[in-house]
Amino acid sequence: MLAMRNGATPEAAAAANYDHFVDRFAHLLSAAPGAEEAFPDCWPHGRLDPRRAHLAARQEWATWLQGAYGVCLRVFTADSCIRKETLAAFGKLIAVGEFDAGMAVQPYVTRRDAKKGVPVAAHCPEPVPVTWGYLGVVKGTKHPNAARLFLNWYESKEGQIANYVYASQVPVRQDLATKEFLPYPDQVLGKKLALRTDTSIAVP
Repeated sequence: MLAMRNGATPEAAAAANYDHFVDRFAHLLSAAPGAEEAFPDCWPHGRLDPRRAHLAARQEWATWLQGAYGVCLRVFTADSCIRKETLAAFGKLIAVGEFDAGMAVQPYVTRRDAKKGVPVAAHCPEPVPVTWGYLGVVKGTKHPNAARLFLNWYESKEGQIANYVYASQVPVRQDLATKEFLPYPDQVLGKKLALRTDTSIAVP
């Protein structure tokens, strides 16, 4: 936007923004804490390779355009990419000592990292916060029946198991409310629940 205020066309402003991002990303890799661990391919033989640093920068930019960062990052910058500041990054920042603990870390991410040897663990206080998402069919869709078929499958036992296996999402079905489908069952089973609604949080 600043470039456009100075008279640049949208295309020229976009190109300038891209070049700035790539240059800053490559520069920060040489000094940012944890950069070598975050982007090991850029450090062959223990030294930063400028060509690989610029390649990694272009790949990060492309990933953002494809949407992977769009829903996760509060601000998309070279700094945030090097730190891998997505909702899944908190556990790694804890593991390297930047924080002692963190709240609202996704349990499946913690479990995944722990299986890789990262020194992290999960603790859930009582009451256990419980939330959910929404599913629906968009009004005016060209394929309403196909959409309903998908929703029926998604909410079926088979669909919920598949969603847990491939996306680590806890099933919503009562017949799947077992410890096998919880990342840390010992931390939540038997505790009171705090149910989040659109208007309030209530403890049953």
